[in-house]
Amino acid sequence: MVDTSKLVEELHAIIGAPFIQTLSPLETYQVDGQAPWAVVSPGDIDQLAEVLKLADREALAVAPWGGGTTTAMGHPPERLDIVLSLQRLSRVLEHEPADLTATVQAGITMADLRRQLASRGQCWPVDAPLPAAATLGGVLATNTSGPKRLLYGTGRDLLIGITVVHADGAISKAGGKVTKNVTGYDMMKLYVGSLGTLAVIAEATLKLRPVPANQQLAWATFGSRETAVEAAQRLLAGALLPNAIELINPSLTAFLRQSMHGAAGDIGWSLLVGIDGGEAAVDRQRREINVLSQACGASAWWTAMDDGQLWQVLLDRFRPQGGAQLQHVVARIGTVRTRVGAILDQLTELGRRLDMPMELCARVGNGLVYARMQLTGEAEQSARLAQMLTDIRQALTAERGYIVVETAPSAFKALFDCWGDVGPQVEVMAGLKQAFDPRRVLNPGRFIAHL
Repeated sequence: MVDTSKLVEELHAIIGAPFIQTLSPLETYQVDGQAPWAVVSPGDIDQLAEVLKLADREALAVAPWGGGTTTAMGHPPERLDIVLSLQRLSRVLEHEPADLTATVQAGITMADLRRQLASRGQCWPVDAPLPAAATLGGVLATNTSGPKRLLYGTGRDLLIGITVVHADGAISKAGGKVTKNVTGYDMMKLYVGSLGTLAVIAEATLKLRPVPANQQLAWATFGSRETAVEAAQRLLAGALLPNAIELINPSLTAFLRQSMHGAAGDIGWSLLVGIDGGEAAVDRQRREINVLSQACGASAWWTAMDDGQLWQVLLDRFRPQGGAQLQHVVARIGTVRTRVGAILDQLTELGRRLDMPMELCARVGNGLVYARMQLTGEAEQSARLAQMLTDIRQALTAERGYIVVETAPSAFKALFDCWGDVGPQVEVMAGLKQAFDPRRVLNPGRFIAHL
């Protein structure tokens, strides 16, 4: 039995009593129904290292915590003792506009990062859900990305250097502070997307971009899934350079129209296209997208300045919040671009057979499909959904595709593996976990194969 009172005294000595929470409402920090007995907020990287050193010594389970927007991702933890909040590590340490780089602490929110970089005409072009709460460290740890990954890539692509703190308190760095090619192993790739199970991301050096001079959004609605996919594929095959191409189903079209315009308008399969650059180039692309859409049978068409609001509403829709009351499953399906239409049809049929509200969004250029499925809470419905997703997963595996459940109630996670079988590489992943965190301190059990 852990003597928490003695450990709290040690934590007080490390970071100070005001930055340790041991009383209610710690339920705010629960992960799949498990609440910690302490929430600690170190003020610098050395304090963070000391906290982890203590946790490693006592074999405590630690959950790194940014804004709490992805706590529904992954398996339920094996155990949970301490939530390690990075909210005080939220500064831009260096910004070199001439080099298009910035070194930033991991606890900064995406909204704050955006504002500070925009004041000097630059941005880190990774769009994430719930930016007022989501932190840079959380975005990297989950490898979260948005529609504009089509042109700009993911956080993994836009990362130059990283500083992490390991489970035993050791501090290490990978990469550098300038954009250049290096030889040897790219250790940064290990930490991005590992859900905080190998180390805690403390700082990151980012590759920036100038804020585009002009940004516009085109929205075309079609009478069928087939014509919408045809338009998307023709757009991808052309010479244009959109920053985003999102294909959404009729129910999501209706939701976005209501959210953005307060009225339903034309409902159908819709293609959302983002374009940016110089004014002349943007105008030309907008005209060509219009011509292409009309040629494919678009029933409605409009364009507007892209202020980011529509993309944000779309992103937030697939990151439902609700804690213990969560009643949604959000799945990410990866496939080849030519199979996106077939996957959309399979998911549409799944929703019809289960009489389940289903919202679908496909990043056609990246071969990704997101599905937001609303549960009724009935055990039979959840069991049938789990079986149908299992059938789709098995077919995808044969094609080297995958299904990852990004959000789900704990009860559904007991029926369906959030990550799926990744094959022989799981042995390599298990070896890395053993080497980096042999006492299973960091997010134990939450990652692939319960690592």
